Amino acid sequence: MAISSHHWASMRTVASIPTNSLKAPGLEPLSQKLSGFLCQSLMTLNAVLNQVPLLIGMVLILLDALMPKHDPDRFSSITVGTGKSENTFDFGRIYLILEERVEKAFRITQDFVYSHSAVLCISRMHPDLLAEKWPGQKVSKIWLSERFGMDSVAPSQLSRLSQRIADFVTRNKKAVVLVDGMEYLSLFNDFLRLQQFFEQLNDLVMEHGAILLVAVDPRLFDPRSLARLRRYAEIVS
Repeated sequence: MAISSHHWASMRTVASIPTNSLKAPGLEPLSQKLSGFLCQSLMTLNAVLNQVPLLIGMVLILLDALMPKHDPDRFSSITVGTGKSENTFDFGRIYLILEERVEKAFRITQDFVYSHSAVLCISRMHPDLLAEKWPGQKVSKIWLSERFGMDSVAPSQLSRLSQRIADFVTRNKKAVVLVDGMEYLSLFNDFLRLQQFFEQLNDLVMEHGAILLVAVDPRLFDPRSLARLRRYAEIVS
């Protein structure tokens, strides 16, 4: 069939139309936006990935600062006193000093004071009277008393007393703490609370490599209760 000149003219007109004019309206701007968004996202991701090693390094530095440092000297020993009064103590331990009076406990504490150890004395004795025992020496003191004061702790507040001890052994390396007044504490706390108090102190001295001296009148507790306390401590003969 012959194609008329009119049909040839129509076909030439269609062929001369640019191909990009046949695209659906709005698709080209959308593709450009999508391409730009993808490029921007890749650039952002690349910037973040470049910062990952720095962030990891910062986290490691922070963790190293927060982790307790290993101290090989933390559980070393110290010998104080002279002659027959010489005693060797291991840091990170509790020591029970069994005596009806506190003379031996104060004498051992004095040996630590004159060996320039950081000493905290917790006692029923007034701080001014304790200061007279070691004139000119720096000794921290806590008075077990119901009287309100900066240097006093009520015997019923074992948690506060434990916190004061924790503050001291944390601030002072190889600290020495004397607790005198167990009979007074026992008037305000049952044995279960005292045993829990001992467990907390045992954890503290082990963690910080301190020495805890506890003066105990052996008549205060029955043999079974005393045996429980001895589970956390060594006896100073």
